[in-house]
Amino acid sequence: MADRHGEDDHSVYVSLTLENAFEKTKTKVTEIDRVVYPFLTADQETRLFEAASGETRVMRSKEEAHDYRYFAEPDLGTLEVSPEWIAEVRATLRETPREKRRRFLTVYALSAADADLLSSARPLAEYFETVAAIVAPRLAASWVSGEVLRWMKEQRLSPEEAGQFSVSPAQLGELIGFVGSGAISHSAAKTVFEEMLAAYLRGLVVPLQERSTT
Repeated sequence: MADRHGEDDHSVYVSLTLENAFEKTKTKVTEIDRVVYPFLTADQETRLFEAASGETRVMRSKEEAHDYRYFAEPDLGTLEVSPEWIAEVRATLRETPREKRRRFLTVYALSAADADLLSSARPLAEYFETVAAIVAPRLAASWVSGEVLRWMKEQRLSPEEAGQFSVSPAQLGELIGFVGSGAISHSAAKTVFEEMLAAYLRGLVVPLQERSTT
């Protein structure tokens, strides 16, 4: 076989496929693209490394060196994507939890713990952001990560079901606003919050009781 200079160097091309994790074996293997056998005859082939035995075995043979080369698919045309189209598509994508967490840290200046918690589920994040649009974000985070999640757990609601919570974000934002303005104390606000929850539960229970007596 001729080398790149046109001279016969008796080279044989062998590719080695490594599919097993190196952590599982103490055998040191060097991946090679070309093995030179100046005095021996060898087949051009792709081999698989067996980590358990530390040996290689044949997967498939190659007839010529050009079998290892990449060539373009003639039936596929060139795909050209403009930066404008990429930007347009990117604008339609939803924010990932990682991006949302980063935004909560930078825009709302939340603690890492609150950012992790409030970005863990999209409905919960939307609930928080609605409240944060009404009152200071840190106050909103404190209430949502504290009282709201505690009572959601009582109602057996997951963060994915935050939109079903009995106290709406607008109601919670209004309540926290009263605390911020000094109209009521924080402890009084918690009492009002619990009364709001109790009124909601009564609204569910009373009709059922009335229905059972008719």
